[in-house]
Amino acid sequence: NFMTDDYLNERATSPRMKLLYEINPQWSVNFATGRYSQLPQLPEIVDHTGNPNLDYIDSTHYVIGVEHQWRHGWSWHIDTYYKQLENVVIGISDPVAPDYGNNYSNDASGNAYGMELLLNKKMTDQFYGWLSLSLSKTRRRDERTGETRPFDFDRPAILNLVGNYQLDENWLLGFKWTIQSGLLY
Repeated sequence: NFMTDDYLNERATSPRMKLLYEINPQWSVNFATGRYSQLPQLPEIVDHTGNPNLDYIDSTHYVIGVEHQWRHGWSWHIDTYYKQLENVVIGISDPVAPDYGNNYSNDASGNAYGMELLLNKKMTDQFYGWLSLSLSKTRRRDERTGETRPFDFDRPAILNLVGNYQLDENWLLGFKWTIQSGLLY
């Protein structure tokens, strides 16, 4: 992937790779890695209220997973991941900082890691659905102060249950239920 924009006059290359090895028809393992870039939020880059000199937020991802196919459309998949973030945007709140008038800087970093388990039922006998459990930890580091803390929107545990039943060719009945641990704020 190649990303460019005229507003920040930034360009980024985002190489990605995935390797999948099928041990046999029931078992497979995978490894993926990639580099990603993201434009900061609009209020952070708009002239006068933001800083139009910000850089893209960059991250590098690593994923290792295992999948097992059962009979009758059932399978499970588990992935573990690690993500490293650079150039994370933070507000400049210290009025004595020499760049206080810029409002924002790319002086933060962070990481996220965790695992996700997915139990999946493909469409057979008019039914399909899945159950997923995600456990994760996300942290941000203010490079100016050295302070490291949990990310404001960290959700350490999320459980999803989804089910769908095909009543006939025109009607599908479905439900989704989610429970998650609370946000910090």
